[in-house]
Amino acid sequence: MTVPPPAVAALALILASTAARAVDGLPLPSCAEVQASKLVGGALAETFDGRYPRDLADPRKIERIALDADAVANVAGYLACVAGLTDGDVNVADQGIALFASRRHGRAAFAALDAVSRSGAPWAAGARAFARQMRDYRRGPG
Repeated sequence: MTVPPPAVAALALILASTAARAVDGLPLPSCAEVQASKLVGGALAETFDGRYPRDLADPRKIERIALDADAVANVAGYLACVAGLTDGDVNVADQGIALFASRRHGRAAFAALDAVSRSGAPWAAGARAFARQMRDYRRGPG
């Protein structure tokens, strides 16, 4: 067995640690499923806290997470749904901003919200409000 030179081993370790990876907990429930659960207010917010993957809320980690278009749409839709059903709970926005501010996933996340906003879905208005909230969050204070 040959042992790779230390520089090669170090490079392999760096590449492995920065490679895109999947995230546990996906897919998240659809808005129809969230509404069917009949959870509201604090119960829905508590369920959200336990369900939303922490890595998606971390601005450093989200850039290394592999999300295809369907996964981004699922996450964006879930965030918009929960935000709408909790009257814009700031915790949902705080957890979701990493996705929308992401250089890797942000455009797709906004496109997903915009698609829901234009749809005839009962939660389209909530998606529009959440998209505005996320755009305001990205701009920051002032």
